[in-house]
Amino acid sequence: MVIISNYNIFHNGKNSFSIESKESALCPICHHPLKLRDHVPRILKSKKGEVRWLHIRRLRCSNPACHTLHRELPDILAPFKHFETDVIAGVLEGLITSETHAYEDHPCESTMRHWHHWLYARLLGVMDGSQSLARRPLPPYAKTAAPPISAPAAALLHRLMDATANWLKVILRHLYNSGHFLSPGSHIPQYCCEHCLSCILQSANLHCIP
Repeated sequence: MVIISNYNIFHNGKNSFSIESKESALCPICHHPLKLRDHVPRILKSKKGEVRWLHIRRLRCSNPACHTLHRELPDILAPFKHFETDVIAGVLEGLITSETHAYEDHPCESTMRHWHHWLYARLLGVMDGSQSLARRPLPPYAKTAAPPISAPAAALLHRLMDATANWLKVILRHLYNSGHFLSPGSHIPQYCCEHCLSCILQSANLHCIP
């Protein structure tokens, strides 16, 4: 999986759209160039449950020793999620609830709770690098409440939220393009960089934020 932020969207008719990347994608595993294999449809849901279908590229690593297949997601999509990234970010920031106009049923409350769990137990666990959180079974309250995270991970989250409305896109792009794939239900891998805060901020050109 690779995530791109520089692309065009073309309307093909009805609810079908094509994505044209302006980036030269590299394999997140071995960093060799990726070559086009084919295109696949990907669902995208927005407010009121409106559905669009995006035709995204599948890319094959050009390294014979790797040859891994990757889907290229525009950053309006979150890996393994149907709703657009901005909707998910709005829920995580508390700006969108089940009482918000146009979001009364889409997403549902259980989906919103799942997203909070996903943020704290998965994404921030990787940035945290906390093996006590990464290796232990999920706590019994995980489906109804956000598990605790360390102060550095919480500080990074709040710093990104304050710095840019695209904070979730920044986190996802950095993690996935660095080779840290978070499939549903998987345990969190150990993050490879001791200076994750500066890496993520620099990747978003936010390294000068006080």
